[in-house]
Amino acid sequence: YYLLNITLPVIPLFIGAAIPIIYNIILVFYLRHLQNHIFNPDIKRKVYWTANLQITFDLGLLTYLLHFSGGFENPFSVFFIFHMVIASILLPKKNAYMQAASTALMFGAVMGLETWLLIPHYHLGGFIPDQICLLGSMYFFGKFSVFVFTLYITVYLTSTVADRLRRHKLELASANILLQEHDKVKSKYILVLTHDIKADLSSIQSCLNVVTHGITGTISIKSREMISRAERRSMKLLEFVNDLHFLSLLRTSENFIMDGLNLLETAREEWKTVQGTINKKGVDASIAVEGFDFNYTGNKFLIKKLFMYLLRNAAGDTPHGGKMHLRLEENRQQNMFQI
Repeated sequence: YYLLNITLPVIPLFIGAAIPIIYNIILVFYLRHLQNHIFNPDIKRKVYWTANLQITFDLGLLTYLLHFSGGFENPFSVFFIFHMVIASILLPKKNAYMQAASTALMFGAVMGLETWLLIPHYHLGGFIPDQICLLGSMYFFGKFSVFVFTLYITVYLTSTVADRLRRHKLELASANILLQEHDKVKSKYILVLTHDIKADLSSIQSCLNVVTHGITGTISIKSREMISRAERRSMKLLEFVNDLHFLSLLRTSENFIMDGLNLLETAREEWKTVQGTINKKGVDASIAVEGFDFNYTGNKFLIKKLFMYLLRNAAGDTPHGGKMHLRLEENRQQNMFQI
């Protein structure tokens, strides 16, 4: 049979092309079965040895195909390099060198047997003018030496880079774990600190409240005004400390607190907190709802804070006589809502 004016034994090549299709289908189902138990150490070993066997089988199959398509004459013999790169990335360095040794053994044996005419050589007539196998043993050993050197230098370079990348990845993972531990320590410190500050602020507020209500005696109007301002400021500061305390509690907690809540009701509750600013500035404000069900699961505290800061900023930045519009839109297909 002829292909591009090159004589080729078609049937052995078709058989060699059909074999990987069959065994890859088998491997897909086998690996899918193993994937359900991937965290099992025995399963991990099975996956590791499956990768080893697959690479070895691929190398043997490539040797088979090259034998029936010219051997050393076939320029596609460089494809062995790709397998060496894959083996060096997926396998430990020792196993990658073993794959290089098995490649040199398999391909070298076939090519040597062809050179010494112990097995048939399929010459690429019309592509290569002379049969390489007739050039003698010196040519075979010279080209084979270069072939083996190329395999091993490829494995060395690729495995060295892969090892460095793995070490770098492990170092980054360790650094990330260390940062998370430091962050937890910091959050725990802030948790304790805010707890103490809350207690002091609550005491200050109680004292100011006693004075403003005249329990300690009559005070002047000016003094009452200043104390009231201090009380309002301490109240805002206490709200801030409460938020910081809660966020620190979330960061140090192993489980994120989730609640069932209605987003529309939450939005309307927070809307009331800015109603005074809206009325004072004469803002034309409205709420629009697109969707029928706004029951979600989330952290109630954070959702309320989201609406609070969003609406306060909107009310504060809207000019006198301006317009302020809030729209809640539900997207059930993506299980999300938009503001």
